[in-house]
Amino acid sequence: MDSLIGRLWECDKTIFARILEAYTKHDMVRANGFANGLAEIRKMEKMIMHARLALEHILWNLKVVSTLKVVSMTDDLILTLASAIGVLRRIRTGIASIFPDTEKELGRIGNLLNGILIDAAQPTGMTINFETANEAAQKILKEAASVAEQRIKDKLSELPAGMPSRGEASERSSE
Repeated sequence: MDSLIGRLWECDKTIFARILEAYTKHDMVRANGFANGLAEIRKMEKMIMHARLALEHILWNLKVVSTLKVVSMTDDLILTLASAIGVLRRIRTGIASIFPDTEKELGRIGNLLNGILIDAAQPTGMTINFETANEAAQKILKEAASVAEQRIKDKLSELPAGMPSRGEASERSSE
């Protein structure tokens, strides 16, 4: 994921440079075309960063649960696994159309976690509260989304303040 994010950022820089070049030449049609393409790339960057951070959060939770030496470890593990499965499903859905191979791998990981979850819950006779797990998954996804958004804002350049919107550029080019 890191190499993919790096490649997208390089592509982002290149396209942004082309936007600036077109903008300085007052070629608003080209600048807007590049800007629309850049907007799509930035959506992918955000989605991938979001997925990466959510997966890191799940990994961190699993590490914390595995180091606990308490009676409720099984309960914590079950809740963590259930929320991890929910996060993986949401990430998998978002990535499916763009990265089919990644979607398949996330499916395999989800199936593996599902098996572990069933094995962990079976000896205790515990029923899994998926509502609580889904709430935990939502919390993880929201946290990852806000961190991803901030990282992208920090990393990527914004369009110049005077850059016209798509509609303004169309009006100017038709004059």
